[in-house]
Amino acid sequence: MYNVERIWRAMKARCYTGNNPAYIDCTVCKEWMIDYKAFEDWFIDNLYDCGDEHLELDKDLFSTDKKIYSPETCCLLPKRINTMLAYKKSSFSIFPTGITITASGKYQAIVYSGHGYIRDTFPTVEQAVDFYCKMKERNIKRLAVGYEKYLPDRIYDALINYKCKI
Repeated sequence: MYNVERIWRAMKARCYTGNNPAYIDCTVCKEWMIDYKAFEDWFIDNLYDCGDEHLELDKDLFSTDKKIYSPETCCLLPKRINTMLAYKKSSFSIFPTGITITASGKYQAIVYSGHGYIRDTFPTVEQAVDFYCKMKERNIKRLAVGYEKYLPDRIYDALINYKCKI
């Protein structure tokens, strides 16, 4: 079901090919960089049943800087949760993640809900950021509860206690 070697190669490529601005300054720990077997062992040890849902390698939930793949900072997450945790900031934007400016000069917050996007417009960037963080935290907690029967305790607890950082 999982091609672990392909996942290992893709992880390294994201960090070291320079093709994706979201992975600038991203690294892979030395152990995983040079030792496929170490990564494979970690992957198998951390694999869990999630029904029909595919699990993805995540570096964001347990990492403070969101920039390193390692046994301490990574976990496997259902795709819907992993997508919600992703920090996708346009390299062209001067605004925080999830915030854009409208033609009328207002600030729009755009938050992925797990099913689609929630948008709202605010007069200040601070209000937009506040809305974005509250909605992101709420949506992550909602998904965690929905996946509770599948998630390992460590992952469930981290999701329930998730705090948005922009």
